[in-house]
Amino acid sequence: MAGTSHADAYTVLSDPGDGSGAITMFGYMRAPSNPFGCDNPINAGGHHWILQAAFHGLDTWVRTGVAPPGDGPGLLTPTKLNDISSSPVVLARDANGNALGGVRSPHVDAPVATLDSVNSGIFFCRLFGRTIPLTVTQINNLYTSKEDFSMQWLDSINANVAAGFLLQADGDELEAAADSWDFPN
Repeated sequence: MAGTSHADAYTVLSDPGDGSGAITMFGYMRAPSNPFGCDNPINAGGHHWILQAAFHGLDTWVRTGVAPPGDGPGLLTPTKLNDISSSPVVLARDANGNALGGVRSPHVDAPVATLDSVNSGIFFCRLFGRTIPLTVTQINNLYTSKEDFSMQWLDSINANVAAGFLLQADGDELEAAADSWDFPN
């Protein structure tokens, strides 16, 4: 899952299950949370929603014998590496610092922040990754308008729902979260 870490801000979020968790998490990409005093604010990516779809697919498969959509490992482009001989391995990244390849959430396909697994500070900060908000200039260079951003975000949601990497209900929540954003002009 590109742009994720072992744990993220959703792990410590109290989500009432009414869609507000998606809005809170989107807000954390613009004003990141740092509840542990890590060296960087913790990751606010799409980890939770991708895992929800994976668990749903597995549960359906076990209960009904119907495998999740897709063609197994051939469906995904592996995460791209700059240099596999380095230690640690260095991921290839796009111009915004987000990892290339793998399962891609709207959080990395239509970014408003750099999301990765790198952090430091007290021991478990390394598990929570980091969020670095894109500047207003970066956002305005990526998107001509809020409608442009929303279209890219929704295109990613729809592609992920079709591929089985996102549940439709979660996609609806993520769409509402992006719609609630006060796009910088």
